[in-house]
Amino acid sequence: MMRGLSIIFLTLFTVVLGFANTAQTAEGIKVGSVDSQRVLNESKKANEIAKSVEEFAKGKEKLLENDRKELEKIDEEYQKQISILSPEARKQKEEQIKKKFEDFQKKRAALSDEVRKKNAEVSKTFGEKVENIVKNIGKKDGFTLIVEKRGLMYSPDDFYLFDLTDKVIKEIDSQK
Repeated sequence: MMRGLSIIFLTLFTVVLGFANTAQTAEGIKVGSVDSQRVLNESKKANEIAKSVEEFAKGKEKLLENDRKELEKIDEEYQKQISILSPEARKQKEEQIKKKFEDFQKKRAALSDEVRKKNAEVSKTFGEKVENIVKNIGKKDGFTLIVEKRGLMYSPDDFYLFDLTDKVIKEIDSQK
């Protein structure tokens, strides 16, 4: 919520700057932009992180494979025996299958939650790194304002004289 308000505020501020006195803008204000979607798509580091999360998810899915096979085996046995089982034995077997299935669902939900948390954690860490890089570029190169390029509804193509996306990608990929 707060981040969304910040983006809206920066967007409005940038639009106001765009309509400001051209001489003042050219002389005193240095505005840059970063396309964070390009950073995510083109950065080697972002791709490495995405692959690590994918491998983490695959590892968690493998943990479920044995449980899934066991559940299928129990169900197949039940289907073969259903005609010869007494009503009481049938009910007992159905309860056993139901319990196993519920346990499987709980385990799958817990593992899915683990993967979601891992993804959120690495996304947050990566986002913080990118944010720090942008701040450092801003300070080092004397920018007044650096905005997220896709966060704006409109700006003239030549409004941002400084697209820092490539610089951010290079910097994030150079970090360990």
